[in-house]
Amino acid sequence: MVAVLLARSASWINKFLKMSPLPHGPTGTHPKFAVTRGASLFGPVMAEYIIGATIATHRHIYQLKQIQSTGASPFGIVEKASTFPLVSQPRVGILGETGTIGQDITRRIYALGATVVGAGRKERKEGEKWRQRQVESEWDKRLPKASDSFSSFISLEGDDAQHQNKLRAFLKDLDVIVNVLPSTSETHYLLGWRQIDGTDGFTEPLSVCKPSSILVNVGRGIVICEAAVSSALNKGFIRHANLDVFEEEPLPPT
Repeated sequence: MVAVLLARSASWINKFLKMSPLPHGPTGTHPKFAVTRGASLFGPVMAEYIIGATIATHRHIYQLKQIQSTGASPFGIVEKASTFPLVSQPRVGILGETGTIGQDITRRIYALGATVVGAGRKERKEGEKWRQRQVESEWDKRLPKASDSFSSFISLEGDDAQHQNKLRAFLKDLDVIVNVLPSTSETHYLLGWRQIDGTDGFTEPLSVCKPSSILVNVGRGIVICEAAVSSALNKGFIRHANLDVFEEEPLPPT
């Protein structure tokens, strides 16, 4: 049987599944190929993206590249660029820690010496087994287990007020905030502006972050709207944002 591996993009998957008709064998038999997900393949890639983005931010690579492209003098940033934390020093928070991608990211960041804390949508029960990866390389087998890689993790379960209180307590001491959460009714605008009770009020949970913190979103764009990211940057709630996903995908041409 031939397996068809689908990309991460939910919109691409939906379009694919609407194709009709899917090829079948003789009447009463299964299709000639299987449709499956490839979540286990993306964890290592996402981990390297997050580590690379963190290093680039801490070492001011983005600013230096911009200065180089304009031909301006780099001396104004040399002092800042020469002092930076090592990868092993930040406190990294993973939102969506129990999924296979979250586990892959955590194991690799922890292996570099960083302190990793996790937050998930559901409370983990005592003795509950961690979700297993579908594919594991020889290198993966040498990494620490996900269950040993977290210094702590919390559940965001509860009513809206409890949800926000837990989230803010989780965010306030982090140096790097990584979102790997899927798009659900519970995660909709979790980190951004979420309308409350039909009024025009919005929450800004990133307001409790350290001004030096970095946001990396590799989960779903709907977890934080771009307006909320812009506001957090302009108000100095966070220092930098790396967005791999957006509310509207693909991005509009302008």
